[in-house]
Amino acid sequence: MTPPDLTATPFGLDDDGIAWVRATIDAMSVEEKVGQLFINLNNRFDEAFVNKIIDGYHPGGMRYSHTDAASVQAHIRHAQSRTPVPLLVASNIEAGGNGACTDGTLVASPLQTASTPDTDAARLMGVVGGRESAALGCNWAFAPIVDIHRNWRNTVVATRSFGDDPDLVIERATQFYAGLSESPTAAAIKHFPGDGVDERDQHVVTSYNTLGVDEWDASYGRVYRSMIELGVPSIMVGHIGAPELSRFLRPGIRDD
Repeated sequence: MTPPDLTATPFGLDDDGIAWVRATIDAMSVEEKVGQLFINLNNRFDEAFVNKIIDGYHPGGMRYSHTDAASVQAHIRHAQSRTPVPLLVASNIEAGGNGACTDGTLVASPLQTASTPDTDAARLMGVVGGRESAALGCNWAFAPIVDIHRNWRNTVVATRSFGDDPDLVIERATQFYAGLSESPTAAAIKHFPGDGVDERDQHVVTSYNTLGVDEWDASYGRVYRSMIELGVPSIMVGHIGAPELSRFLRPGIRDD
């Protein structure tokens, strides 16, 4: 496998950064490298639990959302103090600062910010979410949502989407990303290859984006290309199949 060019987008590392990456990886055991693949959703906040996760499993990161800001901040600081590899700390700040803790600022749903002609509303939502989550110690946002609400019976996307028009989704997601980027926070756009077609809940069963290749490319594909060109550093993959894309990219692939 050819190693990635760490000077290129989305990494943008200088020589010192690349040296740190290589030295850190070389010093890790296989178990520690495997642990980096996992992000732990923390629903317990006692130090003994955090110590067990950090020391026993060496996760690449954690995510918080189910307790108050002071507790989240304290546990992020404690977790970071115990790991030789800095943790990615995720927040679900798709609607403001309430996606990292229970007492953060709820700004609006993405659909609400898309319902106004003022594009600055989406940018300010990203500003608030980024600043508040960064103050807690979070550095990775599971946002903005770039799904297209094509099926009105889809309850997962619904008001969490900027709408059913790819151009509008691109416009408002771009603004959100601009606001988020004012804080030291990496964005993860979601949910590839695109929710909003199937009406089932991808959290409980694999759902499907059943669009044909050309139709997907002109809608969801165009959204993802636009955001990647902006320099978005990461993409969250959903529990979503894309059978037509799969058959196009892997001719003869079995449905199972």
